[in-house]
Parts: sequence; C-alpha cells; structure tokens
Amino acid sequence: MKEKLKHIFDVYGAPAICLLVGLVFLFTGIGKAKKINVFPTAPAEIVDIEIIPGAADETDTYRVTVRYAVGGTIYESKTDDYKNGWQEGKQITVHYNPEKPQEIVTMSTGRAILIASIGGLFTLIGAWLWIRVIREKAAAKQSA
Repeated sequence: MKEKLKHIFDVYGAPAICLLVGLVFLFTGIGKAKKINVFPTAPAEIVDIEIIPGAADETDTYRVTVRYAVGGTIYESKTDDYKNGWQEGKQITVHYNPEKPQEIVTMSTGRAILIASIGGLFTLIGAWLWIRVIREKAAAKQSA
C-alpha cells in the first residue's frame, strides 16, 4: 500500500504541485495588477517597520505600517510588501480601495506582472507534466 501511494505521488505529485503553485502566483499577480491599475493613489508616510524574524534558514519578514489620508480621513494600514530603502518617515504612494480605503496595495505594476509571469510559467510546466503522464499511461495501456 505504501509503495502504491509513493508511486501515485511520484507520478501525479510534481504536476499537481506545479499547477497549484503556478495558479496561486498567476492569480495573485493578476489580482494585484488589476488593483494597481484601478485603485486611486494617495501619498503616504511610513510610520513603522516591524521586523519579524525568520526561522534559522529563512530571511526576516517586514511588516510596514503606513499612514495616509483619503477624503479628509486619516488611515493606517499594514503591508508585507517591503522594499529596500524604506524607512520610517519615508514618503511613498499607496493604491487604495475607494470602497474600503483601509485596503491598500504598495506593489509596483512591474512586480505584479513578474509574479503573474512566474505563475504562468509554473502553470504551463505543470500542465505539460500532467499531459505527459496521461500520454504515458495511454501508451502503456495500448502496449499491454
């Protein structure tokens, strides 16, 4: 039974993982790019940068708090999209959701497109691997 499960994972695991990772990256990138192009912008100030230590083999994560005004109301929102050179007091531009101004995007269009492109590549590789598995199974059935 254990060997059968290992065989199933060996055959279908890589295509499934590539497809899942690819689709997540693809739709994340597309979603961010859409928001960047649709959401209006506001000047913002970085008010805090929290460093979240990574595990022994991982890098640290940064959670950035920004303050900005929309329609006379001041908002503070957090983002995990840290860029080198950011420091407290730095002025940046945020894209905010006009229906929920506390929802922001700080990512650049180029970065969103890069994420979507990586996702598309992984999706294509996963689909190619899956098609290859299906063809090999069909060829094995015909020769048997």
